[in-house]
Amino acid sequence: MATNDDGNRMFVMGMMSGTSMDGIDCAIVEFAKLEGRAVDDEVDDVRGSKWLPLARPPAPLSPLGASHVRLVAYSETPYAAETLQALRGLVEGGAQRALEVVGAVCRANAAVGEAFARAAVELLAAVNEDTGSRVALVASHGQTIFHYPERVDQVDELADAVSTLQIGEPARIAVATGLPVIADFRQADMAVGGAGAPLIPFVDAVLFRDVEGLEARVLVNLGGIANVSLVSPRSADLLLAYDTGPANMLVDELVRAAELGVCDEGGAIAACGTPSSEAVDAVLAAEPFFAAAPPKATGRELFGAAFLNEVLKPAFERATGCDAESANVVADLVATATLLSARSLVQSVAAASRDVPGFAAGGPVLRLICSGGGVHNASLMSMIASEAAAELGSIGWAAVHVDDVSQHTGCADFASAKEAIGFAILGYASLHLLPSNVPSATGARRPAILGTMTYPPP
Repeated sequence: MATNDDGNRMFVMGMMSGTSMDGIDCAIVEFAKLEGRAVDDEVDDVRGSKWLPLARPPAPLSPLGASHVRLVAYSETPYAAETLQALRGLVEGGAQRALEVVGAVCRANAAVGEAFARAAVELLAAVNEDTGSRVALVASHGQTIFHYPERVDQVDELADAVSTLQIGEPARIAVATGLPVIADFRQADMAVGGAGAPLIPFVDAVLFRDVEGLEARVLVNLGGIANVSLVSPRSADLLLAYDTGPANMLVDELVRAAELGVCDEGGAIAACGTPSSEAVDAVLAAEPFFAAAPPKATGRELFGAAFLNEVLKPAFERATGCDAESANVVADLVATATLLSARSLVQSVAAASRDVPGFAAGGPVLRLICSGGGVHNASLMSMIASEAAAELGSIGWAAVHVDDVSQHTGCADFASAKEAIGFAILGYASLHLLPSNVPSATGARRPAILGTMTYPPP
């Protein structure tokens, strides 16, 4: 197989669509071996982020081989309205509904594959000819429509069918791009007893560990669901990562239901409201997921419309005495959902940090580095900073910082592109037969090489 790898440089495309279902993120990432050379001298006609050093992943995982990585190009492609409607119809309604719509799943798999293929072709056409001709591989996460890492008790005949399904037919992408495609990343981890998520911790460890060993870092992804990676400055320490609960998902549901848009743009609606701290604490106490120890993963099947209507809104009404369906309290509800995202995230980090040696005793600097669509929500970021200062500062950290990942990469696109970049890195690892799941994060029994390869026609 031609890799377009000259031994020192390699370009890989990563693709991702998250639980928010707001479209397809597509990134071209360059890997390079730059040891012994000044990174600042490595300048060509490609405009992207600055070179980022790759740290050695935690044992027993092998290093990637490349010494540096950078983002070369990034795009966001929304789904067509009919595709988005079909996807939402698949993921709402629980496990029984999912089992009834196999035919719809098959059609959606083809449609999403075509959508990913178009996004890939468009980005390849947009970059310069040299970069486009050197892309060796597409690493596609696809679109998750079913993820049950634990027993599905409500479906008796399949109670033990621990499973996940990402659609977006890789053969369609391979045909359209003429490139090999690695897809279906979660299955290998689940086959060795893991939850199939989160997968980005490997990326967090090699890309964002403090190589100077001065600070502990929490990599925070604020998509539909919030997830974190606790990365100690010591490479031998345990890498702990897990989902913390909703990030944008409940807020988006509230904003759409009120016909105010598709999201709380910039956090403006929440900024106009008053959050109910009492309601948030009641929800945190009532939902077992928040108290569960990692590894743990969740998604729309728990924190979707049913959770909003059956848990959050009733808690809000009890705490405030206000009717949650009243138009006058939309901003307060959005602010409350935003605070729930921030507080559940910070409290989970405080609780879990005792299991990571580099975190357990506190220290001089703890830095939360945030990515995903939520970094553009000023209200959410402000609440995370406030909750972190109070909660994490009280357990021994002299300084707690909350940053946008773009501050560390020199690239404004990085916050939105991070997961697509992550799958490019995971694809690069798999192409080189390197395990990249993190058993301490997913609960897997052992490391695994992720993904399956689909080749283009000869």
